[in-house]
Amino acid sequence: MAATNLELLDCNQVVDTGRGPRMIEARLRGSDQGLLLYRLERLAVDGYEVFLAPLDTHEVLMAARPAVTSAGVFYVDVQRVNLHGTFVEGDDRARVETIIGLRQGNFYPFEYAARLAELGYRAEFYPVAKGEVVIEVRPGRSIRRVRIRGHIPLAKRDIMRQLSIEAQPGALARGQCVEPKRLRQGSPPPICDGRDVACLEWERDELARLDQFLFDSGYFDGTSSLALVCGRATDEADLYVFLDKGKAYKVDRRRVEIRDLDAEQPDTGSGEPLEDRDVRWIRRQFIPKVLGVFRTRITREFMDRAQQKVISAYADPNAGLGRFWRSEAATPHPEVEVSTSYEDITPETQFDRHSIPLEIEISRGPSVQTEFRQARGGKRRRPRDSGLRFSDSQLRNHIQLFNRREPASEAAAERESANLRAFYQSKGYLFARVEGQHLDFKSMDKLRFEIAEGPKIEIADLSITRPARLGTEVARRIERAWEDERHLRSGGKFSETDALADIQSVLAAYNAEGYLCADVFVYVSFWEDALRDPDGQADAFQPGVRARLTVQDLLDSGGEAKWIEQFNADGLAGVLTADRAKIWVRVHVEPGPRLVTANSEDVRLIEQPIPFSRKITDPIVREAADPSIAVEAIARSPLRRRGETDAGEVPITPSLGRDARSAIVSHYQGHGYPIADAELTWRYTSPGGQTLSADAARNLTESRFGICYNRATEQQVTVEPVVNIYEGKVGEFGEILFRGNFKTREWVLRRELKFETGEPYDQRLVDASAASIETAGVAKSVTITPYPVDCGFDDPGVCQVHQVIAFEEAKDVAMNIDFGFGIATLNPFYLFANPSFPNLWGTAWDLSLESRYGFDLSDALESTDLCAGQECFERLVAATLTRPHVFGTSFDLDINGRAQQRATPARGRILSVNGALRISRRFGEWTFYAGYLFQLANVSKDLAKPLAGTTNAWVNRGGGVVSDLTGLVDTGVVLTRVDNAFNPYDGFIATMDLKLASPWLGGLDWWARIDLSWQHFIPLPIPGTQDRLNFRYSLRYGHLIPFRGPGLRGQPVDTKTVPDVWRYYGGGTADLGLRGILPETMLVDVEEVELPYGGVIYRPRAQGGHIRAIGSVALQVTSVRDIFGGSLAHSIFYDFGVLTQFWEEFNFKRDFRHSVGTNFLKLDIGIVTMALGYAFLLPGRYNVGPTDDRNGRFIFDVGVTF
Repeated sequence: MAATNLELLDCNQVVDTGRGPRMIEARLRGSDQGLLLYRLERLAVDGYEVFLAPLDTHEVLMAARPAVTSAGVFYVDVQRVNLHGTFVEGDDRARVETIIGLRQGNFYPFEYAARLAELGYRAEFYPVAKGEVVIEVRPGRSIRRVRIRGHIPLAKRDIMRQLSIEAQPGALARGQCVEPKRLRQGSPPPICDGRDVACLEWERDELARLDQFLFDSGYFDGTSSLALVCGRATDEADLYVFLDKGKAYKVDRRRVEIRDLDAEQPDTGSGEPLEDRDVRWIRRQFIPKVLGVFRTRITREFMDRAQQKVISAYADPNAGLGRFWRSEAATPHPEVEVSTSYEDITPETQFDRHSIPLEIEISRGPSVQTEFRQARGGKRRRPRDSGLRFSDSQLRNHIQLFNRREPASEAAAERESANLRAFYQSKGYLFARVEGQHLDFKSMDKLRFEIAEGPKIEIADLSITRPARLGTEVARRIERAWEDERHLRSGGKFSETDALADIQSVLAAYNAEGYLCADVFVYVSFWEDALRDPDGQADAFQPGVRARLTVQDLLDSGGEAKWIEQFNADGLAGVLTADRAKIWVRVHVEPGPRLVTANSEDVRLIEQPIPFSRKITDPIVREAADPSIAVEAIARSPLRRRGETDAGEVPITPSLGRDARSAIVSHYQGHGYPIADAELTWRYTSPGGQTLSADAARNLTESRFGICYNRATEQQVTVEPVVNIYEGKVGEFGEILFRGNFKTREWVLRRELKFETGEPYDQRLVDASAASIETAGVAKSVTITPYPVDCGFDDPGVCQVHQVIAFEEAKDVAMNIDFGFGIATLNPFYLFANPSFPNLWGTAWDLSLESRYGFDLSDALESTDLCAGQECFERLVAATLTRPHVFGTSFDLDINGRAQQRATPARGRILSVNGALRISRRFGEWTFYAGYLFQLANVSKDLAKPLAGTTNAWVNRGGGVVSDLTGLVDTGVVLTRVDNAFNPYDGFIATMDLKLASPWLGGLDWWARIDLSWQHFIPLPIPGTQDRLNFRYSLRYGHLIPFRGPGLRGQPVDTKTVPDVWRYYGGGTADLGLRGILPETMLVDVEEVELPYGGVIYRPRAQGGHIRAIGSVALQVTSVRDIFGGSLAHSIFYDFGVLTQFWEEFNFKRDFRHSVGTNFLKLDIGIVTMALGYAFLLPGRYNVGPTDDRNGRFIFDVGVTF
């Protein structure tokens, strides 16, 4: 404290060690109270509670001890608290005191500081007299953005993790900011004033973490600095982080030295030196490289990973790590230790160059050999040397000693015996016995396991008893719950672990129906008749022919199951000598009485708030202002049966009290009581008239109540609920303050609120408002914190609940732009630029622009199969304007327009200009939409195209360009119930879309279009596949219906066919129906063309259909779960479908087409899938047409692929 204005006047220990929690008491004086609280806050984080008592001006008595209840800093012996300082325009002391709920008396300083920070004030606490504290406040600036300079190649997110919560966006900035132009002039001034010691301490802590991060990232000379730049508004600032990394340090591959401590100190290790190739392998592990060739900087993460890699290679018995390069040790070394000279490097260490030497010390310690052999007298099961069914490698995998890196011992041998027996049981060897033994040699330890495997047991039949006292519906619910959760199944394996899990499942099911006294155990026998009870009593125990397994029996099982001793040894001998045996299992239940609520309830409206301990003793009961609220709250709680209003007959479950309390409090808060609270206890009256109370339902099973023992045979036992409710006063909404909306306009957020100041308080409106702001698309997170003031019974004034809405911007950027080049099936090479303007001017409108220019490479690709050497490109300009919750409603508005020119081998050139307006509304997983679309298109009829198989051009028929003018209304619904809407793995997507085109809507024709689709993704939980298999299929149906209707001038418009641009085309990709053929050539028309000098040629031409019914079935397997931020998968698929004009013209044999193929590479990342594969048409007279390649085609898909 010498460098600060804090003086230690006195210090002593007030409680001696051993007589209670040790407490240190000190008297401190000085003006740097902010620094004191800053350091005490760090101390509290470490698990201490600190008490501060004001004594005089800038003088406090501090007492600190390890936390007894909860860690924190607490001002005690306080009689008066005053608020002083500077306030923003529109605020004053009284208003701020009201909103934060300032009270006289003891308080937590950081609780008030957090409340003031939400209001935009920085607070400092000063003792000014005995029992008096002043809170000095001043307006602060919130950190809007953290801008990092000089971080490349380090990731920005990693640097952000080094900053404390006080340096993250949304926190109040410490120190003073400078104008942006000052930053551009050169080195920025320091953030903290030299006299602000607390700020300097915070800055030192932040820079120390950043410098350590640079050091750990390989930049030993790296330094960092901070700057605070004022924002446009007076309440915001940007925190700049400047990194001066310097040159990275690397490992000098020629100066990596390996020290073998076992060879240097043979008395402490194995005594055997490392082999040369082991030394070379270890040296390679500690040289950081990129792509295995180029050296890169040394980082702490790499060194830790290399150290663990070497340790695992020597300690793990079956480690495949590095086995190809280093020698295979006969035995593992679980106590291996590896250390490096990197651990001795500090920021003060000096190097003459940036390639540093490295010394690696390795001490393998004693080796541990494992031996598995058959127990004496056991039957030989396999021709292995050990005579066991499982190999040494399989058994060694279940020895946990190597994973824990601990030495071999007798205790370890006993523990590992239990692990091996659990493994055997999981494979169905119920009677397996494992005896472990530890053999200690000088330089090697040995664990020997003698195993008596016994027969493999299969469950012949599994049943559960249904006690007579259970009602049919109750029994069915219990059995259904057990069926969903159980592990034991007929025909499967029997193990103690599964039996214990099933007992717990059955107990949970009975508890959920009110049978809190239920006792469950399992009967097992190797003779079916042994589980039949001749006297009809389920608890009739038949010694020697069956065994009863209790929870305690299963928990106490170690290397050998003690419950097997219940069987007759002579009768069991035949089972033990067999290779296989069957076991009959019955789960038996002693339900005990069913605990239900009584017909009467004791509802007490108490005077005092419910304490933190939730213990209520001798409460003062008061009259209710509105008795109907309590009656209605209880009637709508779980204390009533469904559809009933009378009390009683509700099963008492372990969670009933908690669920009822939550429902009652929610009801009160939804009806204007902001601080309402409730607590349930239980009152039991014994048959003798004795009354006992229980704080929780689970306590009713204690012996002092006698319910489970004295009344075990009764049908049910009633217990009276005691409902304690603290109502508080009815409140209204107070001030509404927004914090953190640096960009979004306040009126945009207020429009989403469902309440206003002065309205009756309703928590449901608060929750709905938070959800509405989040779905508006402008918030990353929203937290609405209530500040109830004067809401207790003893508080004067009107109860008001002030709302502070903490808002984190999701789109706090002016513009984003994506640009580059790409390739696609029908666009071989193109450039693109897609700027977007999110949250335009803070109004929640999003503007996105899209531009794409594809090059005509038909001359360059003439001799290739790509695009058949014909025109193949796309050029696009588009704009989309989006506004979620337009005009404060729940509807989303989308306005878009685009101009597009496409050229495809099958359809020629298409120029289209369209605009659309769509209104949509989401209801959970359902999205409904409706809109209007207008399109003007020119479709080229192939003015000049080469003939198939020749370079000569053909002469086009008349009418080279067909125009389309369409105006239509569009409506539909989308149901999305998947785990990931962009890249589904589990669930389904269903869509329905309806379009109606009419001359009355700006077009030329009458027609309708119906599109239906269903996509289903089904994980296959096949044992041993680790959830890597996925079955998926899709079905799509589309139908165009031209019809006759009235025109604008009274003349009828008789539409016979739908314009080409709106017809269905198929082929090329999964969404177009058939892979393995050229895009859009699923249905072709053969055109007859007469040549100028005689002769006729027949040219196939893509033809759009009025009906398309297509599907795809695929089986996918994931091979690599984590690669390039996604997973690598592969799939095989079968595509099938029909594309035709009208159903009456449909011929299945002729028109049905199908193909098969594989996606041999599928990169699945979070938002998209890219697939590369090959497909071909199945041979058939009509299936393989003149335009199709009989050998198939490569395919490339982007999106949801099959």
